[in-house]
Amino acid sequence: MQERMATAQRLAASLQAQQNTFTRQTAIQESSTKASYVLAFKLAKTSKPLSEGEFLKECIVETAGILCPESKNKFEKISLSRRTVTCRVELIDEDLASKLNKKVESFTLYSLALDEINDIKDTAQLSIFIRGINDNFEITEEFLTMESLKGKTRGEDLYDSVSRVINRHKLPWSTLANVTTNGSKNLTGKNVGLLKRIQKSVKEDNTEQEVIFLHCLIYQEALCKSVLQLDYVVKPVVKLVNFIRARGLQRHQFIAFLEEIDADHQDFLYHSNVRWLSLGKVCDLAFAVDILTHMNELNVKLQGKDQFVHEMYTNVRAFKTKLALFSKQMSNNSFAHFPTLVTLKEAPRLVKKYRKSLDNLHGEFCHRFSDFGKIYKSLQLVSCPVTKDPETAPQELQLELIDLQCDTVLK
Repeated sequence: MQERMATAQRLAASLQAQQNTFTRQTAIQESSTKASYVLAFKLAKTSKPLSEGEFLKECIVETAGILCPESKNKFEKISLSRRTVTCRVELIDEDLASKLNKKVESFTLYSLALDEINDIKDTAQLSIFIRGINDNFEITEEFLTMESLKGKTRGEDLYDSVSRVINRHKLPWSTLANVTTNGSKNLTGKNVGLLKRIQKSVKEDNTEQEVIFLHCLIYQEALCKSVLQLDYVVKPVVKLVNFIRARGLQRHQFIAFLEEIDADHQDFLYHSNVRWLSLGKVCDLAFAVDILTHMNELNVKLQGKDQFVHEMYTNVRAFKTKLALFSKQMSNNSFAHFPTLVTLKEAPRLVKKYRKSLDNLHGEFCHRFSDFGKIYKSLQLVSCPVTKDPETAPQELQLELIDLQCDTVLK
């Protein structure tokens, strides 16, 4: 009897050991697979060649052999061959698309942002971004898709691409609330442009739905600088900067020079007409440095994800007010907000010229952002409902707005 008990215990222990081995191996395999997905996602997200997965694995294994030799075999189990990484990326893409489609199906209202650009092969690409809200006031903002446009890029061609995307994701035209574009003619044409066709489709689906069409604030802000007429200063400096930046030896020598003189900035970026964050930092002319620095600060505030239109337009309105203040102060020979210009003795003699530039810039901002001014009262309902006149609010919200404004607890 005792022998049987001992045999049973021995067999049970052996079975448990085998099960533990299988469990441990399964856990290691699952962890290796998860690590493979994570690294494949990182490669795709940073636009690295998928073939670099094998090199990445070599680096990881070598590092593990130094830091934790006892776990080196675990890292060797991570599969990062080109075929595996490609498969992982495709599965991740399918999963993300599936999750986005589920969120899209729950949208009660949505808006689109469209941007047409040409790639390095001069093929037109239409980027489409979507932001939507569901019944629980959960907001989703994602890159929806990119459509390649072969041949012509007329308004009807762009509309066909947008229509295909909307149908593919089963988005109803009736819940489209806003479309934002970069303002190109084939997008905004009055008769045959994309926006005209979108408006027609929305009205056919829901006659009461009003679509708001806006221009991208960053593009408009970038175009405003043209009235400053600073090309005679900007172009030579930008050309010099890009020349140094493109040549390794000159760049290293220039960086060493900046470090030697304890400069505020230790390097610089390539210039871009739209994303010109380095522009205000490379101009020699004092007025250009100061005013472009102010515009650069505005540009940064307009960038980033999860921003709302009323927040962005508030920054634009604040900048217009600042321009009016700058002009008024300059009329009194005050350069308090122009730290570079104030160091020049000749500045007071050029007040008239600089005031004209500021006034022109202010007028350009008013013109470029006029479409936002038309919806400003509607934006106030979101940005500051406590001070919003109930009579100017939609009828279905007037009573609720009055209750909100009279609530002493909220005040």
